[in-house]
Amino acid sequence: NNALTRGQMAAVLNRSFDFEQPEGTYNFADVDEEDTFYNDISTIAEVGVTTGYSEDNTFRPNNETTRAQFSVFLARVLDSEKFVEDDVAYPAVNLDVHFIDVGQGDSILLEPNGGGGNILIDGGRKGEGETVVQYLEEQGVNELEWVVATHPDADHIGGLIDVLNEIEVKNVLDSGKEHTTDTYFEYLETIDEKNINFEVAEEGDYLDTVTAEIQILNGYNDSSDLNESSIVLHTTYGETTALFTGDATVDNEAEMIEEYNVEADVLKVGHHGAATSTSAEFVEAVDPEMAILSYGENSYGHPDADVVDRLRNADVELYSTYESGDIEVSLSHQRPIIQEEKWTGDGEGEVSEPEPTPEPDPEPTPGVININTAGYEELQEITGVGPTIAERIIEYRDTYGDFESIEEIMNVSGIAEGRFEEMKDEITV
Repeated sequence: NNALTRGQMAAVLNRSFDFEQPEGTYNFADVDEEDTFYNDISTIAEVGVTTGYSEDNTFRPNNETTRAQFSVFLARVLDSEKFVEDDVAYPAVNLDVHFIDVGQGDSILLEPNGGGGNILIDGGRKGEGETVVQYLEEQGVNELEWVVATHPDADHIGGLIDVLNEIEVKNVLDSGKEHTTDTYFEYLETIDEKNINFEVAEEGDYLDTVTAEIQILNGYNDSSDLNESSIVLHTTYGETTALFTGDATVDNEAEMIEEYNVEADVLKVGHHGAATSTSAEFVEAVDPEMAILSYGENSYGHPDADVVDRLRNADVELYSTYESGDIEVSLSHQRPIIQEEKWTGDGEGEVSEPEPTPEPDPEPTPGVININTAGYEELQEITGVGPTIAERIIEYRDTYGDFESIEEIMNVSGIAEGRFEEMKDEITV
């Protein structure tokens, strides 16, 4: 039951259809004459069944063959003129990528306009679930082949609960990272109640779909930072590519650069443009033509001004769901197409700040921070609170309302009893 490698697939096709051995040989950079499948690979290349990967003239004979690749190879054997000359081309004319405006969160629909094989990546916060469902219905999407929950933060999985309840979902791909929130437990319970196939992402694997060639570049991580476990998907459709990064961090980015080819025409900017993602090295490695920032009004400083400058200095076209609302990018066989106006903002400070909270009565104790009113920066003045935990505290408040006691802060992921003991004299409610 093991998957065929691309080399084995070449042998199956060559020997099944008994291609006439060509006079010449087609040489790939990574297939030498000593390779077991050298003749098979060379033959199917010479007769036009494959062109390999044009970016580096490789065939990658030891990679697993995805269903999408096998179906395209077989179609070429039967009638090669119906398909463009690219070993990862797909029958649909375009793959439409919809960045749904869910405010401060992520939700992305991959829709092959030939029908079927729809994929939803994340669903925004719980209050945005109906927004996502309505958007799917407006696009005529009544079934999802895959729902991908990049990681268990509320601004990514909350809206998926409505989607799972109201849209037929065949499969869920999860990071495998657990959380302790009611939102996370409701998400799991809904999957169980609906008897939806549940799979945990394995780094390096390909998603089982014919929609496009989709490889998982990042998944579960032992780190206490949930963002480190974000599923990252590299999507190839014809000659166009897109990279969906969830909230992956700069550490994840460094690992992916070492392990994979991360080049992409379209980049979903990590973590809503936060400073914890999108390093200079990553921007250089991805080398995107365009990048999408998905965010809403927030007190986190998203998108970060340095991140925005970094992308602009690399001549990347920027687009913003905050500015444009829903954004659609069509991946054709040759290049990505977008109709939206480019975003011209400068990042930090552009998003309107929430109304200031009136001074509490009585006056707060000097030097003690109110965890119900403190913003992103002020929370980081508390012992043991960095950028990630500050975000989780704000997320917890957004989901459950104000803390009723300082002890309740231990419900926030990453704050155990030991850390609470260190900070308890510095906080109040």
